[in-house]
Amino acid sequence: MNQTPSPPQYQYGCGLTCSVTASVLFGITPWLVQQLYINGNELFWVRMVTGSLYLIIIITMSAQWQDVKQMIRHGRNLLFLIPGTALIGIQWWLFVWAPVNQQTKELALGYFLLPLTLALTGWFFHDEKLNLAQKLAITLAASGIAIELWQHGQLPWVALVVAGLYPVYFMVRQNVKASAASIKFFEVSIFLPFALYFLSQSSEFILCIQSTPSLWLLLPLFGIICASSMLLYVSASKKLPFSLFGLLSYLEPALIFVIAVAVLQEPFEATQCVTYGLIWAATLIVVIDLIRLLLHQINQQKKG
Repeated sequence: MNQTPSPPQYQYGCGLTCSVTASVLFGITPWLVQQLYINGNELFWVRMVTGSLYLIIIITMSAQWQDVKQMIRHGRNLLFLIPGTALIGIQWWLFVWAPVNQQTKELALGYFLLPLTLALTGWFFHDEKLNLAQKLAITLAASGIAIELWQHGQLPWVALVVAGLYPVYFMVRQNVKASAASIKFFEVSIFLPFALYFLSQSSEFILCIQSTPSLWLLLPLFGIICASSMLLYVSASKKLPFSLFGLLSYLEPALIFVIAVAVLQEPFEATQCVTYGLIWAATLIVVIDLIRLLLHQINQQKKG
């Protein structure tokens, strides 16, 4: 099997840790959303408020306020930060709206498609070469998705939005010279005034908060998980090649799917076993290939 040279700027070990942890946090979010009993739109605003508070603490503890100021003062950064904020805002809203509206499986399908679109983005825009294992993984995953399309005749709009817009977002974000925490703080702070207004005007939300004491614990936890997963996800996207980062992302939809079927009790057709079997086989190949890349990097460092 041909080994694709590993550029020195890529940090496979740290990128792997960030990506896997982010995927686990993303995977449990649909279950947590179901425990909150709040509609998707209000959950989106809650995510902005709790995420802002969490990021303020993170930035203060890590002394990154100077990084935030420099990021905003740099006019070129704003050219990418503003459209990037609009793109990620759509994804944030969809991620909490879908589980509340019984669209968790459709959301998972979008994330199954995402690694393909990310890998293709890396190949087309960044001239990243795919090794044999990565090509095989893409082929298996594409076959599984093709079977899903053949069975149902179309892809849900939820899946298309996830798979189509995330690659654009990550391409935009790579042009911003700042830490992941600074970028996330800018993004959520744009939505914060609107979040405070709409939540304060929602009598249903206020009544729910007053009558359900557990929400005082669950809502901050929800914000921390959402903000942490995005911080780790953005960090991984900067430490791994686009194609490898995209293929590794198969872990997230696999977890979302398992939670949707096993925990949230959404129906699962027997015919879908072939589709998801092929996709999980692709995931296993990616993990094995990534371990091989990590071992190769360790050996190179020892020789150096």
